[in-house]
Amino acid sequence: MLKGWTIAGIALLISWGSVMCAENMVRPAAQAGRFYESDPAKLRQTVRGMLEQHRNDAMPDSVVALIVPHAGHRYSGPTAAAAYMSLHPEHRYKRIFLLGPSHHVALEGASVAAGYTAYAGPWGEVPVDTAVCHQLIAADPVFSFRPEAHAEEHALEVQLPFLVERLDVMPAIVPVLIHTYDKSHIRRIADA
Repeated sequence: MLKGWTIAGIALLISWGSVMCAENMVRPAAQAGRFYESDPAKLRQTVRGMLEQHRNDAMPDSVVALIVPHAGHRYSGPTAAAAYMSLHPEHRYKRIFLLGPSHHVALEGASVAAGYTAYAGPWGEVPVDTAVCHQLIAADPVFSFRPEAHAEEHALEVQLPFLVERLDVMPAIVPVLIHTYDKSHIRRIADA
């Protein structure tokens, strides 16, 4: 279904393709001030500091997957920063798939953020590739858009400051929350 993609995250799958937007609904930051700094300058300084701690560990180039923690930055930020340093800052990606658990809403499969054109926060706005979101929903009923699953969820939101800071050009994202114990649904999500 989605050809030519490369993986990069728990949260992250990086891919090449086009970006299209539907409605103009921006998802506001739900966890600024709790899971990470709400002040843009302090957030940038904190994230840069964590990334800088791993500058000598960086081996950017042919990343195919990143698995990163999604707790508050004070707890898991240094570990996440080590993973993000493996992304080459000059790479130009068309989209990044952010995959994470739905902590607040049980799902029969996965909720794809098709109703948002961007995720906003102290980092600014990151566009959502709504065309790919809608493609996933149309391709298999295991995918849907459940706004209540995304409203307060932190797992994907905490990744954005690292991506925005690390990459020279921030691509569109495809936010996907998963909460199912059905192995056949998990296989269909993975296949897509």
